Amino acid sequence: MPKLAIKKIRTDGGTQPRAALDTFTVDAYADDMKRGDKFPPVDAFFDGTDYWLARGFHRTAAADRSGRKDIEATIHQGTRRDAILFS
Repeated sequence: MPKLAIKKIRTDGGTQPRAALDTFTVDAYADDMKRGDKFPPVDAFFDGTDYWLARGFHRTAAADRSGRKDIEATIHQGTRRDAILFS
């Protein structure tokens, strides 16, 4: 499974269907990741310039919080709008 650098993932384009992240969930996932638990890959859409996150906002935030530099990702070709529709 390919890995994507967390710093390259765009989360600011309105692709998150939830109003906000649940910090309890992010903290719990981060603890699980530090213990070595495996998580499903996130889904991101690449438009030739940006990687737009479609699914996996809590996992991405947890990976970042746990000190990881990258995350396993399924990368689809498509636009920000495609990511919104997929989410």
